[in-house]
Amino acid sequence: MTVAELGTARTSPLRAKRLPTRQGSPQLSWLSTAGMVLGTVGVLALTACSPTPEAKGPYAPELKQARDAASSDFERQVFKDLDISRAEYEEAVKRFVDCVKGKGVTISAVPTDGYYQYDVINNPAVDQDAIQESCGKGTRNLIEPIFVDRLRNPNKEDENELFAKCLIRNGVAPADYNAERARKDRVNGFKGAPYDSSDPRVAHCNANPNT
Repeated sequence: MTVAELGTARTSPLRAKRLPTRQGSPQLSWLSTAGMVLGTVGVLALTACSPTPEAKGPYAPELKQARDAASSDFERQVFKDLDISRAEYEEAVKRFVDCVKGKGVTISAVPTDGYYQYDVINNPAVDQDAIQESCGKGTRNLIEPIFVDRLRNPNKEDENELFAKCLIRNGVAPADYNAERARKDRVNGFKGAPYDSSDPRVAHCNANPNT
């Protein structure tokens, strides 16, 4: 699904001209009418037989739940094929940010390892949490969690296992580092971890261990 599919269709500014008709023989008229009927039946048959999209992969349940919970035309269009493209995610973020800004909150979407986090400047004059929740409905609330989870953990593996593998892959942790040690290090705030937790690669693996 593309962003172009999400936009509203434009009608032509030119009016269609009514074409002149001419009388034909009764036989030709009957054949023409029969052809139109058969053509209509064929179209209806094709429509009736069109397969319903099926969600695939580990996140199929979440995609189906989101489709059923969609509250805006935008969300319904996104989940129509039970998938979320990068373009659709980008559009969801844009709609959310534009809505929040329009209600007096200074916000920016910051790219972070394949997805966005949000920087918000405090404004005591407005209820920022309420505004973000209101603007998130129909834009990003259903779309973003699934997109980010699939990006970070496409096969729903153990998060600590992914984190440990990412650290090893990026040359941060020793080769024998494992999920259990990663879990303990995270719980303890990385005290005693066999690497420097201030290394930017640690934050990188935490943000998206699938990279």
